Amino acid sequence: MTHDSYGLAAASTERWYVARTLHHKEAVAVANLQLQGFETFSPKLEATIKHARKLLTVKRSAFPRYVFVSIDVHSARWRSINGTHGVDQLLCRGGKPEAVKPGVVETLMQSTGSDGVLTFSETLGPGDTVRLISGPFAGQLGTLKAMRAKGRVEILLGLLGQETSAEVDRRVLVSTKLQPRI
Repeated sequence: MTHDSYGLAAASTERWYVARTLHHKEAVAVANLQLQGFETFSPKLEATIKHARKLLTVKRSAFPRYVFVSIDVHSARWRSINGTHGVDQLLCRGGKPEAVKPGVVETLMQSTGSDGVLTFSETLGPGDTVRLISGPFAGQLGTLKAMRAKGRVEILLGLLGQETSAEVDRRVLVSTKLQPRI
């Protein structure tokens, strides 16, 4: 909140903007923007990768090469963002930064856990087609069979020509209603 010359609180015109980062430099950009006093947001997603014949779960940027930056373009030195180590450029239109629609970043923030990972809370029910997003069967489609205790679900997977039941953590599933089929 800013104050005018009479000491009265003035409405903040701070909004969220998008900065494009250099390849794999989201964390560097965030650290350097924060050192300059900018508020940033860079949500993560968990992904399963194969490395040295092992499956590893890693956190990756939900928006590779992009971070959100909160600024007041009327009072902040926003042009300094373009010279920040790790940042390619602030996304602009007509020479001025283009703000993200109100509510988008705030909704993403509310959907992010304390570990910085986005969680999706769409309602799922038995019979829904789901896609596994991490684990040894990442990318596989299945059918939700039942909801279990402690965030677990039972799904049916089509493996080797037959349906196989598996119990997995709810956080590794997304509804295919929300994602285009690959």
